[in-house]
Amino acid sequence: MKSLKSVIQVYAAGSKKLGETTFTLNESEQANLREDLNKISLRNGKIFWVVLSMVLLLFILALLLVGFNQDKPDKIKLIFGITGVSIMGLIYYMTKIWKEKNYIDMTLILVRTLDKEMINSILTALLARL
Repeated sequence: MKSLKSVIQVYAAGSKKLGETTFTLNESEQANLREDLNKISLRNGKIFWVVLSMVLLLFILALLLVGFNQDKPDKIKLIFGITGVSIMGLIYYMTKIWKEKNYIDMTLILVRTLDKEMINSILTALLARL
């Protein structure tokens, strides 16, 4: 499974300087970059919605369990303890996926609109940040 960092590493490697010559991405490499970024963005979007549905399902399940155990405060504490940790872990994962998806979408916009030299500098800067 490819990640944003692995894709950027592949395409940013072509922007190294050799003497006075700077190698830039050609048209086919730019098209491949856009295609790879689109695939990762779509995958991250699907994963985000799956994780969001898991969070909602877990929350609804916790509410149902609390409803059935209204007279047992020890069980309610246990239910919210277990589901609270799980929900927070899923929310952390969702924010991580959403952040990567935003990086990908912004990179796609920049790759479509900027010239080759700017794309190389942006990929290099993004790789350093990731």
